[in-house]
Amino acid sequence: MYGVSLLLEGGTMRGAYCAGVLQGLQEHYGIMKVDVGSGSSSGIGSLAYYAAGDFDAAYWEDMLSSKSFVGMGNFLRGKPYVDVDYVVDVLMKKECPLDANALLASDMELVVPVTDAFTGKVKYLSSKDGFEGCDPFEVMRATMALPLPVVTYGKGVRLNGSMYIDGGYSDPVPLDHPSIKCTKKIICLTKNKGYKRSSSSERAAMKLMKRVLPEGTYRAVRDKPDIYWGRVDDAFRLVKDEGAIVIRPDVALSRFDSSRNNIRYCIELGKRDVISNPMLAELADEMRESGRGEFYFGREAA
Repeated sequence: MYGVSLLLEGGTMRGAYCAGVLQGLQEHYGIMKVDVGSGSSSGIGSLAYYAAGDFDAAYWEDMLSSKSFVGMGNFLRGKPYVDVDYVVDVLMKKECPLDANALLASDMELVVPVTDAFTGKVKYLSSKDGFEGCDPFEVMRATMALPLPVVTYGKGVRLNGSMYIDGGYSDPVPLDHPSIKCTKKIICLTKNKGYKRSSSSERAAMKLMKRVLPEGTYRAVRDKPDIYWGRVDDAFRLVKDEGAIVIRPDVALSRFDSSRNNIRYCIELGKRDVISNPMLAELADEMRESGRGEFYFGREAA
């Protein structure tokens, strides 16, 4: 075994499903750490706490159910419908503080994809090299920066002189990153099997965005469905070829329902799907017998 990676998809409130997956890995299997984590958007946010040794799914239920994150009331406050600044500046910095020093010092690598707003190409920032000197909180902001105006964040985030948006537009599930490619992969998707891949109305809306977005951002938005579903197909090929583990909901999850009941439902669903997965049970046994049990499970559980 060449290490274990954990890749969590985003999807705004659908990310609560991934939080449930993390909770199941911790509570049921005792897996407190993996070698490398990556993914996109809200999945990265959960992984940042996990890598820092301070993940708790209750953060989702207690804090992200606030109407200050997702809701029509944000328009009255001059904010977008999905307010990423609230997540970073209020939650991550104050109410549920992310220990940035612990994240950077962690021996679990966090690979964060971001999308160049002007070229549409992916850039990977890693905790292993200090995110190339970028403020970890700004890296979190960038990887969650959905670019569509008014409805979502609607702008890029400046890192080292360039402008970046959500990494989900260029590489939502970074299977080929050098730190991830040769690992045993646990992949958490938040769209169910029957999720409709695209619609004519969505394609028409994307054409309208060409007038208001930078060229590279527009291309990234336009091409996102093809990139995303290509990655999903790649993930399931890896199940057959490499024994990768894919966890996904069997029902459609809401992207914008930030009610406490919905968040709790998504968390419990993710946790259930982890606990009932026989491949994860086998992997946990492998991890214990790998000689690195203390790394994955902690001193007491190894």
